[in-house]
Amino acid sequence: MSVLFVAVVLTACGSIHPGAAVVVDGKSISMKTLDERAEVMCLVAQATSQQAQPTDNATVRRNAAGMLAMERIAADVVEDDGLKIDESLATLPSGTEDQISELFGDRTADVLAVLSDQQRLYAQFVAIGADQTGRTPNADILDPLAQAGQSYVQDSFADHDVEFASRLGMKTDGSVLAGFGSLSVTPPDADTSPATALATCSS
Repeated sequence: MSVLFVAVVLTACGSIHPGAAVVVDGKSISMKTLDERAEVMCLVAQATSQQAQPTDNATVRRNAAGMLAMERIAADVVEDDGLKIDESLATLPSGTEDQISELFGDRTADVLAVLSDQQRLYAQFVAIGADQTGRTPNADILDPLAQAGQSYVQDSFADHDVEFASRLGMKTDGSVLAGFGSLSVTPPDADTSPATALATCSS
């Protein structure tokens, strides 16, 4: 499954809309939206991790914030430049819902929503990368095109006036500000299901 988990987070210091986690082109993404996204990403990270240690809260939240910003910008680039995305790339593969249901139970809808957003972002990156490089997408070069598209979107953060809440502790180059460590991620509600047991991120 070609789901691209975006791990690069870019932020800007300074004022930001009250209650906002991210602002792109003057439009805010709420802290509630970030918390919900981070919680689901925590679930996915723990369920797919090959390591025994918990997933780091700070990394999850920063990745979630970065992905939300990327989604906004990539969608704008595709629309503004009149690009056409390949809907087959933007759609989760057949059978994904059954697999996710087995892993996540009653959180299936939440996880599928995030994975669908990431899959569409991957398709948008491919379209943007193809436009920037002048190459026609084919199965052999999809990932390189997606990487080119992601780089273009990252380089566009300044043009889209991206701001991140100061509590995320990130600089505009994506590095962590000195003195910032873990960030609070609200864990999923505790129960006895295997999926939820896997979902606890570290504090």
